[in-house]
This record gives sequence, structure tokens and C-alpha cells, in this order.
Amino acid sequence: MAKHDKKGRTIGARHSRLDHTITGSGAFRSLTPNGRVLLWELVRLENGKNNGELFLSVSDAALLMGCSDKKAAQRAFDELQRRGFIDCTRDAHFKIKAREGSRARTWRLTFLLWPDHSAPTNDYLDRQPDPSKIDEPKLRNLEQRALKRMQAGLKTQKKIKRQYDLNAQKIARVDSTPDSSIAREDSTPMPPQNGCKTEIIGEDSTPAKRKKPQKPVNTYRGGIDPPYIVPVGRSLSEQLTIEDSSVLREVVNRHILETRTTQRAIARHPSCCSTRLSEPKLSRFLNRENSTLPQNQAEALREAISSPSHNGKIIQLPAMGKEINL
Repeated sequence: MAKHDKKGRTIGARHSRLDHTITGSGAFRSLTPNGRVLLWELVRLENGKNNGELFLSVSDAALLMGCSDKKAAQRAFDELQRRGFIDCTRDAHFKIKAREGSRARTWRLTFLLWPDHSAPTNDYLDRQPDPSKIDEPKLRNLEQRALKRMQAGLKTQKKIKRQYDLNAQKIARVDSTPDSSIAREDSTPMPPQNGCKTEIIGEDSTPAKRKKPQKPVNTYRGGIDPPYIVPVGRSLSEQLTIEDSSVLREVVNRHILETRTTQRAIARHPSCCSTRLSEPKLSRFLNRENSTLPQNQAEALREAISSPSHNGKIIQLPAMGKEINL
């Protein structure tokens, strides 16, 4: 349980914070990483009573920021002062001895109260980068870079906020949707889903479990694909019989011997390509006795070997044992 002092205020560990008004402003988005780190270090030094008397030398600031270059720390001070986050209340002086006090400059955070409880000035709200108002080329270059950082940061900030808002809406929509898997209180059976029929068993009107459609099982364990696997949704009546397949196989093999053509040339015929009769499938059909083909591919194969494009010969196919209706 949290402890409280005599005035009822919570006693806890000290912490530093920055409001979203500050971190979401254009001035904060234009800061460099060194400027943001130094701002956090100055906020950490503030204890509620010493705003306006915050002192931090350039060398100490460089060590706290984790950089060995004092010039980088000095540029960070200048950047925060230029953006309106800090204001110098007393300049550095060397008239007193080091043991009597700090000789570094003292700073005031513009977004916090003064010790006399005066309101913060919030100078950072009116200090966005504007290269057109600066005549010095070096400072103008710095302002242009700061302006690009501000524009990119604000654009990314809006995009991330929009994504989080959409995600929150999706979560709220999912939470408000009733769960269809929960059983209904009444005895009304659930409507069929995915085209499956439900059966009512017993007097309690409990819907029967839905059976999943069985997929074809490939029991072939050889190094080559099996000659044919029945796909889901296709019946065996669309396949050639073993007798018709043997007759067609004999005709194709005789055509290859007489015309000296190749299986690749037959497989590349437009009719075979339209029915996806590839060369490996044609080879398996011709080299296996019990293999078969779908009727559309069989008709395409007959059309390919009967075409005059194969060595200028038209092959008259013998009558099969059974007429194939396509």
C-alpha cells in the first residue's frame, strides 16, 4: 500500500515525465537525439523547487549524455535554447571560487512552474524551425535539417496513431461479437455451415458432430508420383477405362515409332498444353500398363497425334473397344 505524508501526498520513488503535449509538438520532433537526451537530463535535475536554478556544465552534460565530444553537448544546449525548451537565467561567471558554488550557467525549463509558482511560459510552442527567417548559411542549414526531421516525425506520429485506433476498433468489434461456438439455451438446432447437413439424434435435440470431408490418401511410396490420384470433387467416371487406355497407349507408341517424333513434341501440342498434359505425365502413361488419363487429356492426346503438324502425316486411329463420350 502506498505511503502518504502529513499533507496526504503520496510518498514514492521520484520520477521524471514529459507530457504528450511536449513530445508530440513540432519543436520536440525537430530535436536531434543529443538534444532529446539532454532535455531528459535537465528534467531529471528538477525537483519541484529548483526550476530556474538548474546548473549543468558542458563537460558534465557530455558525460551524462554518453558522448566524448564537448562540442556536441554545447550544440545540444544551443538547440534546446533555440527551440524554446530551456532559458538561461544566469550566465556563467568566474568571480567566485569553485568550492563556493557552481560557476556554470543556470537554466529554466519553460514548461514547468517557477519556484514562486508563476505559470510556465511554454516557449517551445512558438519555436518551430523556419529557415526563411535566418540569414546565416550555417544556421540556415541546421534549420532546414530540423524542418525535415519535424515533418517526417509528425507524419509518422499521425500514421502510428491511426494504426493504433484501427487496431482498437477491431479488438472492440471482436469483443462485441457473440461467440457462435457457445451452445444455445433453446433446443433450436444450429443452421448448417459450409454446406454440411446436421442430424438430430435423441430427444435432447443435440446436433450431431459434423464430419469433415475425407481427402484422398496417397499410399504410393516410390520415387515418382503415382500414376493418378483422384482429386477432391472429381469422380472416377471421368477417367478412361483400363481397356481404352491400353488401346490409346498402343496407338501413341506406334505413332512415335512410325513418325520418329518425341514425347516432348506431343506434349507441346496446343491441345495438350490447354489440358495441362505435361511430358512427365505423358511418359508415365506410356510406360505403365495400368495408368490412365482423364477423358479431356485423352481426347487432347488423340488430337495431337492426329494433327498434320507431326511430319505431315495424318494417323487414322483404330476403333477402340468402347466409344468415349466427352
